[in-house]
Amino acid sequence: MEEEKKDETVDSTNDTASATETEETSTEESTDTAEESEVDVNKVLETNKRLFERAKKAEAEKKELAEKVRLLSQKKDESSASFDPLVDAVLAVKSLEPDEITELGSEARTLGLDPVKYIKSTAGKAHLSQIRSAKKSKEASPETPGRSPVYKKYTQADLSKMSVAELEKIIPRSE
Repeated sequence: MEEEKKDETVDSTNDTASATETEETSTEESTDTAEESEVDVNKVLETNKRLFERAKKAEAEKKELAEKVRLLSQKKDESSASFDPLVDAVLAVKSLEPDEITELGSEARTLGLDPVKYIKSTAGKAHLSQIRSAKKSKEASPETPGRSPVYKKYTQADLSKMSVAELEKIIPRSE
């Protein structure tokens, strides 16, 4: 019996040692897992921090570029506003006929406006289209001759005093 007790004691001691080793191994593993998860969390936090900084930097660059675009468009507006008035006038009237320029200029002066601004305005363009349509209709209609060449040269009294032979000489025959 004593031997059995010794065996049991030895077995229980071995079991206790095994259990202690298992506990130590699991403690080491949980410590490793905790360290790894802590490292992972630190990595994620560091990555997030870098991404946030990049986003802030991108927003700052976007604002800076928007400001540059605004300044450039403002300079462009200023440069077009300070355009040479002579060049502006030439560009406004380059497609107009002289009589159209005269008519539009006199209408602008009547209204008390700058002729170049009037020509560019919608009212000026409407007036120009009226001028052109009137000109086109006038050119399309044939001119009526009015009086014949005979009546231009001789009066009615002169013709009534002439003989038939003289009238035949001056009046053209239509055949």
